[in-house]
Amino acid sequence: MRLATAVLCILAGAALALEVIHATQVQLTIRSVPAGLMIASTSYYDSSKAVSVAAPPESQQGSKFVYWRLNGLRQDDSRGIPLNSLDFKIYENTEAAAVYLPESQDSDHDGVPDWYEIRQYGSLAQDAASDTDGDGVTLLNEYLGGTNPLVADRIVTLETSSLQGGISRRRGPVMAAVVGSQYRQYTEKFSPSTLIPIRTSYLVTGSTITTTNAPAEIDGYRFTQWKINGSRQENENHVAIHQVSMTLTDTTTAVAEYVFGTLDTGSTGIPDWYRLHHYGTLDVSPTSDTDGDGRSLAEEFRDGTQPRVADTVPQKPTTSDGGVISGGVSRRRGPLLPIAFSSKYTHYKESSEPSLLVCRETYLTNGTLVTTTDAPAEINGYKFTHWTVNGVRQESQTGSAVSKLTFNLATDTQTIAHYLPASLDTDNDGIPDWFELFHYGTLSYGADFDGDKDGRTLAQEYATGTDPTVFNPPPPPSISDGGLLEGGVSRRRGAKM
Repeated sequence: MRLATAVLCILAGAALALEVIHATQVQLTIRSVPAGLMIASTSYYDSSKAVSVAAPPESQQGSKFVYWRLNGLRQDDSRGIPLNSLDFKIYENTEAAAVYLPESQDSDHDGVPDWYEIRQYGSLAQDAASDTDGDGVTLLNEYLGGTNPLVADRIVTLETSSLQGGISRRRGPVMAAVVGSQYRQYTEKFSPSTLIPIRTSYLVTGSTITTTNAPAEIDGYRFTQWKINGSRQENENHVAIHQVSMTLTDTTTAVAEYVFGTLDTGSTGIPDWYRLHHYGTLDVSPTSDTDGDGRSLAEEFRDGTQPRVADTVPQKPTTSDGGVISGGVSRRRGPLLPIAFSSKYTHYKESSEPSLLVCRETYLTNGTLVTTTDAPAEINGYKFTHWTVNGVRQESQTGSAVSKLTFNLATDTQTIAHYLPASLDTDNDGIPDWFELFHYGTLSYGADFDGDKDGRTLAQEYATGTDPTVFNPPPPPSISDGGLLEGGVSRRRGAKM
């Protein structure tokens, strides 16, 4: 497409792609608690759309999945058993948090790990001898036997130690069983499988499905193509598309395929992901000119142009300027940008510095209630310091930063979550910069500063994990630790007389 009018926005030498936003979108954030056990992701959907969240990994880095929390509320079935996956309609900005606990943690020392008790009951109030389903099996034995303490087990007692025949039962993973020919299974996964958890659901035949909008890059891996039941999904120019919509007519598996960004099979100078994304095969020569515009595949890759769409190229000059002609129109394909052509829409952009969170940029109706991502306290060794809205730091009543913001969108708005390396201490006062910036927004206070006048220095507040902006006096000394107490009665035993 040629643009005769002025360019509205320029991105680092990239030209502009246009998308008109017709419907208000809401945000779905999926993450783990604590952060880092799952790859956090952010997606955007039209309000009232049905969405599914796949079951998270059962075990991650020595921790066990306990339950899902949806906008802060635990998600259980009718029996009080936590749901492994979620299916719901999204009407507002929503956060789905997969809560994990250390596998070996046993705070009440009853032999039953915390994750198991909280998964089943939501608390540690039960002990090892509890039998809440009245089946004669203690909580400890339910845990050791892999049975559910909320569902009564039928126990047969025999005087003999063995019995031929009968039924043996062992609890395995939850499996979906669908009764009714009107349902079809839909599975969505990423390859390699470690990038994003598998999503499986059962939907009525004829349902319209839209896949995840596959990110261009995840942890150094680059998107190549979607395959639906093994068939590559392309646009009209035969280039892979990042999101696929389809009608469910049979059992369907959608796979988003990724390869490592620097992989170059055959040392062609063109990475595999680029060839697979545009052609679905590596059997394309760097000298190929598949769109017939006189530019080789190597030149298209180098210049960032589209190798499946012919570029209008003027005859190369013969002068010593290296083939560059002054004037004319220069085009470079860049990422998709939303453009709204109505005054009722307001531009909203959300990002982080450095780029640790997924960037969100869209147009929303004026007055829309916007809620930012709940910024994780730590990501890959970086600590959250504060949010800014259009350059203004956002604080609580005490002056400390807040991790999540909610406000009405009244004008073009940019929100940025700021992070710093956890160990950075620019002023060498023994207190990392992130802690000072989170609570004060400045590094101008020293380790001996006591802003809340509670008798505890900034260094002491940091060491004990307390808030230096909230009055929190230290406990009074005790006799056992050699301390002195004012007033009261003093007694000293003398020699017997």
